[in-house]
Amino acid sequence: MINKETTIKKEILYSGKIVTLELHEVKTDLGNHSRREIIRHAAGVVILGYTDQNRMILLRQFRKPFEEAVLELPAGKLEAGEDPLDTARREFQEETGYYPGSMEFLGEALTSPGYSDEVLYIYRAKDLREDPLDGDADESFEYFEMTPEEVTACIRSGELKDAKSLCALYLDGLMR
Repeated sequence: MINKETTIKKEILYSGKIVTLELHEVKTDLGNHSRREIIRHAAGVVILGYTDQNRMILLRQFRKPFEEAVLELPAGKLEAGEDPLDTARREFQEETGYYPGSMEFLGEALTSPGYSDEVLYIYRAKDLREDPLDGDADESFEYFEMTPEEVTACIRSGELKDAKSLCALYLDGLMR
């Protein structure tokens, strides 16, 4: 039997531009009391884009929590009320300069269900045509096109360790 929890008190500890941190006091079905720290985060998208030459598009972007540039697939967060497919098209176009003619939904992933409610919607993009959109002013990227073998080598060497990208590659069938 799964021990369910009921929130008996909730406090918002922090509310920012990207995340909200809540503290929940919970009571379990077994009568135990505990606390849960929960991060509320907008849903996001991850896009695995393929060029006509079957090369995958990856980006390297500086990530402050790790103080380094991280190799990853294009991704972004949903705006309030935005459809995930629309977000995926927009984010891919902003970050790569390509409009995806076809998009296929591969699945979804819960980033860290122990403490966050963030959901990622994962797509494959093909039939790309050059059509750049202005991106966010505070973002900059290094752009790469890699063969599946090169991407696999980056995973094996530890250069590609971004979880959302690994999940998308797994759902696409690269990591078997």
